[in-house]
Amino acid sequence: MKKFRDYLFVAAGVGIWSLTIAFTNVGHVVAQTMQPLLVNVVKPKAKPVLVRDVDNPARLNIEEDFSCIVSDGQDGCGFSPFIVPADKILVIETVSARAILTAGQQPVVSLSISQPAAARAHQYSLPLTLVASHEGNNIFGTTQLVRVYVRPGGNFDFGNRRFGSTSGLGEFLFTVSGYLVDAQ
Repeated sequence: MKKFRDYLFVAAGVGIWSLTIAFTNVGHVVAQTMQPLLVNVVKPKAKPVLVRDVDNPARLNIEEDFSCIVSDGQDGCGFSPFIVPADKILVIETVSARAILTAGQQPVVSLSISQPAAARAHQYSLPLTLVASHEGNNIFGTTQLVRVYVRPGGNFDFGNRRFGSTSGLGEFLFTVSGYLVDAQ
């Protein structure tokens, strides 16, 4: 019986010792992870740090605004198309559209891309959402992230139409942003 009691004391001692070490290490690890991480960045003088697409001379940023007034009795209005230079490719990245129409009228707008020697234009629908109402007019709008390419000599413009009555004036406004790159 004395031997059993000695084994029991040894087991209890080992258990207490193990728990003490385990909790001591856990506290030590937590304390280390709570300290701020210091980083020292060393840049060799011979090589610059490259940053993607900052001041890229191959890209010529472009941002164009278009607007037109819809006359009383008409359902839409037209724009002069933007023609891409013969030595460039246009990449459209963002299109924003807004329509101000008489209450009860609904707008439908699209981005139209015409490529040289293409049989027909490509149409990209731009769904508009009602943004606000003011003094008998409804204001609709959207901003869409896109990636549309227009080849050298191609062009883009916007299709617009209002549904419902055609009474009163309306206005369509568009903003396009992107960049031109050299055609190769």
